Amino acid sequence: MMKFFKMDKSGQTAVAIAFVLSIISIIIVIYFFQLAKNEWYYNVDIDNCQRKTAVIEKIYKGENKKDGKVLGYLEMDNGDQICFFRKNDGFFEYPGINKKILNSLNKGKEITYIYDKKTQIDRYCLAYNLEIDGKIYFSLEEIKRCDKLESILNLLVCIVFAILSFGMIYVTIFFYKIADTKDIYIK
Repeated sequence: MMKFFKMDKSGQTAVAIAFVLSIISIIIVIYFFQLAKNEWYYNVDIDNCQRKTAVIEKIYKGENKKDGKVLGYLEMDNGDQICFFRKNDGFFEYPGINKKILNSLNKGKEITYIYDKKTQIDRYCLAYNLEIDGKIYFSLEEIKRCDKLESILNLLVCIVFAILSFGMIYVTIFFYKIADTKDIYIK
């Protein structure tokens, strides 16, 4: 460390800038890992999914949540409590349902759905492949495809910033090691 204080002014500046940039890049890597970890919060677990047909008993309006928006909560006659969740962040467009179809859902209407018992929002299980009047909404295949692409993109961003972070640490060490030679300083 004493070598730093004995350096030429331009050498001190180069090492200080490289050190600050390496700290910033480490913080960015940690931030992107946190974002990627939060992105996996509402993932589909196909092993816990069950296909059912039931009649709607109660309908509740949706609300904004951590990673997206719950479009609606439904209580079914078979005791299931399901909800429709649409992720609104991310690079890829997640499937949704238009308001007209959502408003056409009423008490006594029979629907077919696949629901994930493990992944819940406020006691309501996430529902997919919602079949209303012969048309399918919230396709499980589309959601899995978007989740997979989003995970790959998050992983690539984390790798790029990790490489950048290690590169900045290398640059800091490089500037520090060669600082006592006079021919590296820019005048």
